[in-house]
Amino acid sequence: MPQKKNLIFVLGMHRSGTSACTRLLNLLGVDLGANLIKPQQGVNDRGFWEHEELVRINEGLLGHLNRRWYDFDPLAADWWRSEALDCYRQEIRRFLSDEFPDASMVALKDPRLSLLLPLWLDAIAESNWRPLVVMVLRSPQEVAASLFH
Repeated sequence: MPQKKNLIFVLGMHRSGTSACTRLLNLLGVDLGANLIKPQQGVNDRGFWEHEELVRINEGLLGHLNRRWYDFDPLAADWWRSEALDCYRQEIRRFLSDEFPDASMVALKDPRLSLLLPLWLDAIAESNWRPLVVMVLRSPQEVAASLFH
């Protein structure tokens, strides 16, 4: 079996510093992919460092689960084990193989991953990707204040 490739999941709430952390990883040589969400003036002037396809997959998955990223209700126990989510597992594997065929170290950042990571880990469990996690923490009061403005 070929050597495992590193897949870094950058986890954290919106406005917690995940963009800065992901950009730092990128400056250190970690691949983020080509189709990143464009910066928005006054929101995230320097960039979100989130892959458009990653966000699309996660939004579709949340929609399938009848959830939004800001819902308080927890997901059902073992929700990611449902066979009804096989299409998302395939989509995740296809995304990684299409977008990062030759990369040895990749970082994915999307605050939705904090909720959806179990399915992503399940999707890559038997692949050539080794999951790593960076958890970004910021004071909840500071996050709330940042979201409010």
